[in-house]
Amino acid sequence: MCDTTASSPPPLARIASSRPFPPDGYVSEWYPCTNHAIKDAWNDPQSPLRQQIIEALGDINWISIDVIRSGYAESYEALDDRSICPVTISVDVKVGSTTPEQGQAAVLRCKKVLDEFDFSDVEVNISEARRWGAFCD
Repeated sequence: MCDTTASSPPPLARIASSRPFPPDGYVSEWYPCTNHAIKDAWNDPQSPLRQQIIEALGDINWISIDVIRSGYAESYEALDDRSICPVTISVDVKVGSTTPEQGQAAVLRCKKVLDEFDFSDVEVNISEARRWGAFCD
């Protein structure tokens, strides 16, 4: 079911990540990915990096793949220090479509691809996301 009245998306449920999950009570923030070499490689639709990441996701039923900076901290003020916000390939999947085991296996495959392209500093995160508003079926 799609909620077209919501003014903001529902919270994401994290399935798997190459980073440890933050402690309860931590806040998160996303920022654009700027000043990182992955930006040009990812934004090229014919990029071998992009194609291999999609292949590494295998049969995961993904909704979107974004390259962002993602940070977790005890407060939003602490997130003003963007150095604690690593570049992250953020993959959203349909609710209930992916188990944590499937997600973690895909994360490991994606990290292997990133290592092959010398992007070992880039993290991978897979989260459940509900479609809302204009993104509804």
